[in-house]
This record gives sequence, C-alpha cells and structure tokens, in this order.
Amino acid sequence: MIITRAFVDCSLEDITFPSSLKTIGGGAFNNTNLKKVIIDGVETIGRSFVGCSLLESIEIKNATTIAEDAFLSCSQLKKADIENVQTIGNCAFGYCKSLKTVYLSNINEVGDYAFGASYLYSNKENVCYNLKNAYLTNIKAIGDYAFSNCYALENVKLINVSTIGKYAFYKCTELSSVYLENIETIKTRGFSGCSKLASVEIDAITIEQGSFAGCSTLSAVNIGKSVTSIENYYDFTKTTSYDELELVFANCYNLTSVNFEDTLNWYYTRTNPNYSEAEFSLDVSIASTNASVLTNSNSNSKAFYKWYKKTE
Repeated sequence: MIITRAFVDCSLEDITFPSSLKTIGGGAFNNTNLKKVIIDGVETIGRSFVGCSLLESIEIKNATTIAEDAFLSCSQLKKADIENVQTIGNCAFGYCKSLKTVYLSNINEVGDYAFGASYLYSNKENVCYNLKNAYLTNIKAIGDYAFSNCYALENVKLINVSTIGKYAFYKCTELSSVYLENIETIKTRGFSGCSKLASVEIDAITIEQGSFAGCSTLSAVNIGKSVTSIENYYDFTKTTSYDELELVFANCYNLTSVNFEDTLNWYYTRTNPNYSEAEFSLDVSIASTNASVLTNSNSNSKAFYKWYKKTE
C-alpha cells in the first residue's frame, strides 16, 4: 500500500508500481511531475493523481476501483487506456482539458460526470473539451452526464453496453458518428443536443424519452430488430411548450426517414394523463417515408405515444 499523500507535491517524474501493490492512497501523487502512469493489478486507486499537470498518458488494467476525482485537473493528459476495471468514479477525469482519446473495455461502471459536466457547469474548464474519440466496449453502465458537453467529441463506438445514462452525451456538438451495437437502454436525453449527428443505427432494447431530441442535423435513423420500446412521453398538464416535450426525436427538424428492421407486432399507447390508457396496433413502416409520425408536434400525432413491440 502507498499511504495517503505519500509523495504529494514532490518533483517525482517516474515510478514503477510493483505487481504486489494493492492500494494507492488518496493524494499519494497529487501535484507531482509524473509524465506516464502504468498500473496493473492495483485494486484501489484513490484520489491519487490530482493536479499532475505534466501527466500525458495512463494505462490501467485489472483494478477494482478508480476513485472519484482520481485524475482531476491533469491538464496535459492526452490518452487514457483502461481495461478490466470495475468502477471509474464520478468526475474521475474532470478538467482534463487535453484528453483526446479514451479506450475503455470490460468496465462495470463509468461514473457520473466521469469525463463531462452537467448543463449547469458546462464551461470549457469543467470538461474534457478536446476529447475527440471514445471507444467503449463491454461496459455495464455509463453514468449520467459521463461525456456531456465534450464539445470536440467526433466519434463514439459503443459495443455491449447495458445502460447509457441520462444526458451521457448531451450537447456533444461535434459528434457526427455514433455506432451502437448490443445496447440495452439509452436513458433520457442520452444523445440530445448533438447537433451534427447526421445518421444513427440503433441496436438497443429501450430508447427512453428525448434520447435524440435536438439533433437538428439528423436525417436518417435505423431502428434495429432488438428495439422493443420507444418511450415518447408528454404531459400537457405540466407544459404546453413543444421544446420541453420528451419525444425521443423532438426538434429533429431534418429527420425524413426512420427505418424499422422489424415492422411486425408494434403497438402504441397513450401516455397523456388526461386520457385513459389504451393500446392500438401500429404500422411502423410508414416512418420510413414519413418521419413526422415520430417528430410532429400536432397533438393528434402518434409521436406523443409510447411505441413498443410485443415479442412472442
């Protein structure tokens, strides 16, 4: 074990971590001159590398926990490669303004705000605003706001992810390409406000409210066979503003085609609390030539209903 604050504020530039090491205490290397960190087999990495302003790359394998704020304000960190880690804590990479590429694989949980910030704290100093590429494979849960407001993010590849959290990629305004394969749930507003996202293939089970709202460039969507629920919702007892409605594709002004790979056994049901719930069969094939059935603000539109598929 390396104890708490063991080397804090030292001019240390290089260190080799023994394979027997299990814990790096909080503050152990804060404000040191480390340039590269390679860790394999450490169970717990505390809030241990805060303010390492010369640190440029990290490789972490086979860890149990990377604590909250672990690499906070590592202003020169450009690359993070993390594999076989159970938990990446909240805000673990906050204020890492030079980070450009992250590789995450076999992670149980990526914490809230791990690389991003909420819409309340979204100035450039708070987020990884130079992050361009994120490759995420075999992740059980991506936390709320995990990459939110990462303005430079251009490409995201998500494979075998159980849950994409609320606002996880909110207002990643340079994001033009998203690859989603074998996803269970895209939670509320997961990709909302990604104004350069032109097309997306969705291989998920559940698409929650507002997931792609405000993706104003989005013109084509492919709904994979795995999708069983599109959770549009509205409540005019709370709001009459279309901008505030939780439609999955709200304000996607250029969306002209939504293709469903499986058009059988789809239904919709009213979600307006002013009406009793009723189930109706639904011909989703019309969305391929008339996307307005999912985006139209007309109160009679089927866009205001939850769409779901019954499986035998």
